[in-house]
Formats: sequence, structure tokens, C-alpha cells
Amino acid sequence: MKKGTTIVQEAGKSFYEIKDSIHEVVSDVQHMNGNIKQISTDIESIVHLMKDIENISTKNVDEAIHVIALSEEQSAGMQEMSSSMALLSKMAEELNERSKQFTV
Repeated sequence: MKKGTTIVQEAGKSFYEIKDSIHEVVSDVQHMNGNIKQISTDIESIVHLMKDIENISTKNVDEAIHVIALSEEQSAGMQEMSSSMALLSKMAEELNERSKQFTV
């Protein structure tokens, strides 16, 4: 009978150890679940920031394209002015040559 009591006591002790181990596992799983939730929140923040960066980059590209277009327009205007100046210079030379025909 003493042997049966010892076995029951050892079994009870084993059950308490198993119970304690289960509580540890539950605690660890809850801790990991909290970490996973935090990681998920951090990932959402990163995705939001990446979308903001994408929007800013797109705006910068659009602005750069606008600046290039303005530069091309300005360059075309400068070329027109240069052509006009050359034409005016030629006309001035012709006028100068023709005015030499007149003597005072």
C-alpha cells in the first residue's frame, strides 16, 4: 500500500510539473503573440511610410519633368532671340550699306 501511495504522489507531482510546463508554454505563446502584433504594427507603419516616399518621389519626378519642359521652352526662346538678333544684325548691315549710297 505504501508503494501505491508513493506512485500516486509521484504521479501527482508529475501532473503539477506538466501543469507548470503548460503555463510556461502559454506564457511564452502569449509573449510571442504580443511580439507578432508589434511586428505587424511596425510593418503597417513601414508600408505607410513607403507609400509616402513613393508619393513624394512621384511628385519630384513630375516637378523635374516640368522643369525640363520649362528649360526646353526657354532654350527654344533663346534660339528664336538669337535668330532674330542675327536677322536684325544682317538688316542693320544692309541698311548701313544702303545708307552709304546717300551723300550729304
